[in-house]
Amino acid sequence: MKIQPDGSFEIVSSHSEQVLDINQRSKECGVIVQQWPSIGEKNQRFELCPVLLPQNHYNLELCHSGLLLDVQEDTSRRSKRAVQCAMLEGKSQLFTIVMLDDGYCLIKHIYSDSALTIQSDTDTPNEGAKVILRKYNANKNKKKS
Repeated sequence: MKIQPDGSFEIVSSHSEQVLDINQRSKECGVIVQQWPSIGEKNQRFELCPVLLPQNHYNLELCHSGLLLDVQEDTSRRSKRAVQCAMLEGKSQLFTIVMLDDGYCLIKHIYSDSALTIQSDTDTPNEGAKVILRKYNANKNKKKS
């Protein structure tokens, strides 16, 4: 995570050095989260919002829209994709931040053994690659802290 002066942060992929981004700065629910080179705009920034219970769990609020990072089924790929969505008070919007020894962190969905990662069919993820949940893989799921 790259902390900004206002306390918000960018989520940076360790694999590509690109950040999580909402395409075209959309404020619509259901818009897919992608990776994109950092341009410093609010559609690439998040705020960490602690939830009362369970402890040490968070909502990730997008600064430009006030919507939350959410995970939804992607039936075409049999996976879960990251989207922005209004608060649902459900399991799909709760995450933990796990610090790793090498200075990176994992953003884990609390009701699965999965972490946010970039969907890619190549070794070098492209601009616009979608953000999905995938079982933790020490080489591919890391985010810069």
